[in-house]
This record gives sequence, structure tokens and C-alpha cells, in this order.
Amino acid sequence: MNENKINLNPRTLYDVLKGSKALKRSPAGGRSKISKITEICPYEISKIEIISPFNKAILDVEGELKENIFVDALAIEKSCLALIKSKKISLSFRNEELNLSGLSEINIPLKK
Repeated sequence: MNENKINLNPRTLYDVLKGSKALKRSPAGGRSKISKITEICPYEISKIEIISPFNKAILDVEGELKENIFVDALAIEKSCLALIKSKKISLSFRNEELNLSGLSEINIPLKK
């Protein structure tokens, strides 16, 4: 996978991703049919679409994404919350990992 790098505001990213903590609870009577994966897709130049289990949004970014990325919803939400004090978050995708960097660096394995 080629390296793709985009920069965005951590607060707007977290606002789209929040709510995945509810995925840890099973509904009464069985398993949930709600997806546990967040999808990050290219939308237009300098825009991405984020489809999380409970939200969907189009965000302005610096840079361009070339392919769809699938990642665990709970892992990316917790990582984004940890980096929320950063002025910007850089997301890069390479070697089957999503790298979030701001005040610190976090790697999350990609889902297929």
C-alpha cells in the first residue's frame, strides 16, 4: 500500500467518531448487527468521507486520500480522544497500519 498522508482537526474528527463505546454492550436478546468498523473514503480533492457506526460526515483535510481505509471503530475513537489536545492530527496509511500522529504517535492495524 502506498503512503497516503492527510492532516485534519482532531476535534472535528472526534465529533464524527464518538459513540462507538456503545458497541461494547450487547443488545438485550442477542448480538448486534451494527458494524464495528469505521471507513475512511476519498470524497473530493481535500475532502474525506468518514462512515462510523453511528455517524457519517465529510471533512475538509490537507492532502489527498487515494483509497478506502477500514479500521476498528473503538480503536480509532480512543486514539483520537488521546490526541485531541493536538492542533492537528496527521493520518498516514502504509504497511497495513493507520498511523495517527499529533502530540504522540499511535498505530492501528487496518481491517480488510
